[in-house]
Amino acid sequence: MSLKLLTNGLFSRSLVVETGERGERQPSLDVSEIPRSLVEIARWWKEYNPAPVDPATGRKPNLNDEHPTPAIVPYTDEGYATMEQFADLADEEYNAAHTAGDRVRAVIWTRACENATRLALVYACSRDHLSPRIDTEVARWASTFTNHLVRHMLKQATQRVAANPFHGECLTLLRTLRQAGGRMLRRDLMRAMHAKAFDFNQMIGTLLEQGDVLPWDIPTKTKTATGYQLP
Repeated sequence: MSLKLLTNGLFSRSLVVETGERGERQPSLDVSEIPRSLVEIARWWKEYNPAPVDPATGRKPNLNDEHPTPAIVPYTDEGYATMEQFADLADEEYNAAHTAGDRVRAVIWTRACENATRLALVYACSRDHLSPRIDTEVARWASTFTNHLVRHMLKQATQRVAANPFHGECLTLLRTLRQAGGRMLRRDLMRAMHAKAFDFNQMIGTLLEQGDVLPWDIPTKTKTATGYQLP
């Protein structure tokens, strides 16, 4: 990923949730086995239209299908206070990132409260479609989950954001070492990187100079094997 990609607004509006390995396929079920309650709720949402009806005509507003009237999901006082606390935290994180000159961290925190509000709406409407509201339970879940996602996204960004192709290869090398437990023999690392000796030496030399990797020598019966490890 590039710095431009992470600061153009798309990444900060996204919610990136990592998963584990693909699970086993689940057995297929007949549509008749879907719980009746879920079918009824799905039908309710399909037909839902919060637009007011004109008492004189009995109709919805003109062009309502193209320009729907939004419904308003209310906050409780406690739910609003919880969301405000998270908004204050996001502002603090943004100010700290801005002061440190960290553009990626600053941009991502600008949308954190917006993302938390989106999740709160989904939670509230899923919990009670007839009378949704953002209370303490909803607000705490949304803000806690968003806080976790933002920090994890920032952690991944520091490991994958490259200023240029060479920097990207260096990050890949570090990620390969990390996934291998923090240390690898030189020949194994070269094989994993699929790199030419000259290119590999350029990357390793740069990372050694920066202190991002350290030499790792393993004595053997014939000669010392060369490897590298994370600090």
